[in-house]
Amino acid sequence: MLGLGNSITSGVALEAGSVITGISGLQAWYKFKTDAAAAQWSDQSGNDNHAAQSTADNQPSYNSGTGAFGFDISTEFDITALNLDARTLIFAVDFTVQKSSGDTKWHRLMSTTSQATGIIQAYLPGDYFYTGGNTASLVSIAASGTVTNGSKVLLTYTQTTQAHGGVLKVRKDGTQIATATVSTADGNGVYDALGQIDSRGFEGNMYEVAIFDEVLSSSDLTAVENEIMSRTGIS
Repeated sequence: MLGLGNSITSGVALEAGSVITGISGLQAWYKFKTDAAAAQWSDQSGNDNHAAQSTADNQPSYNSGTGAFGFDISTEFDITALNLDARTLIFAVDFTVQKSSGDTKWHRLMSTTSQATGIIQAYLPGDYFYTGGNTASLVSIAASGTVTNGSKVLLTYTQTTQAHGGVLKVRKDGTQIATATVSTADGNGVYDALGQIDSRGFEGNMYEVAIFDEVLSSSDLTAVENEIMSRTGIS
């Protein structure tokens, strides 16, 4: 992965007035319209787990008006140094390109150095979500009609095993839409990037991302989702 990890800026304070920082297991919080620029999306969790990209050509574009980071297949934020195993992942996003065939159908919201290992993916048109081991053991979760291209959506993934296995659940806008039991993936279960520099990378906008190292309780998860949806204008 390209980039500089979390070394550009440190010392971001805990965000006041939010339920998110009070919930156990928070690893990183990339907040909507907060301390954001093309080279870095600063972590608001207090852990200094900043998502950064030092190579100008590979930086997601930041739109200060919409508060969105625009990703395509040539951009990613490096989180290699952060050691995020991530049991609960929450993304406020929209998709700008409809992928529907062949090996380039993926939108990899988070990825690892090995392109086929430990990935969180959405497949559009919005019928399936995947978590990955190697390409032969990808497991699909049916979620028919879930995502409309161009519409802002909150996608939540919870998984009970570090290496992206166990019970995987997918939620959309605070409502569970799919669940599956997933074989433990090959690889170390640690994410390297938001997005991916690859034809299977995410193409769209990210507005907010929250990452926890445990599966949140139902009440905590609902509280986090509601806060993010309210802030980012998802109804």
